Amino acid sequence: MAGIASLSPGRAIASALLLASLLASPARAGNEEHVRTPVLWPESSCAQVVDRSRDPLLRFDYAIPYEDTDLTPDELPDSRRHQFFALCRQQAMSELLPNWVTRSDVVRAAGNKLIANADIEAAEVLDESSAWAGCFVRITADDARRPITYDQAAE
Repeated sequence: MAGIASLSPGRAIASALLLASLLASPARAGNEEHVRTPVLWPESSCAQVVDRSRDPLLRFDYAIPYEDTDLTPDELPDSRRHQFFALCRQQAMSELLPNWVTRSDVVRAAGNKLIANADIEAAEVLDESSAWAGCFVRITADDARRPITYDQAAE
């Protein structure tokens, strides 16, 4: 799978972090007993610096330790999927990315009683976070989140 890490044409060097479910460590889906499947990166790195002046395209490979497509009743239909992003800067080791990608994700989770309510602060939603405004690009669109299968990882 190839992605274009392009935030603005004037930047020569961008830092692209490829993230699965927004976190490098396993995150939890709606089901607290069934931890999300992590992406396995070659060379044990989920971050890669890209010099777009040399090549604006980036191909990245990943694997998964096992397929993970079985949803439990307390999960949204797209909860067991991977989504990748390019970020314009590296985050500090102590800086966590927002827990949510879109406000729609929050509203759907609240509607299914997976969280108490949709009153999540903007800082916790990537699309609304001032810390990340203008500093990320979806490599995988929200409606194209990738099933956690061997075929998808190999593509």
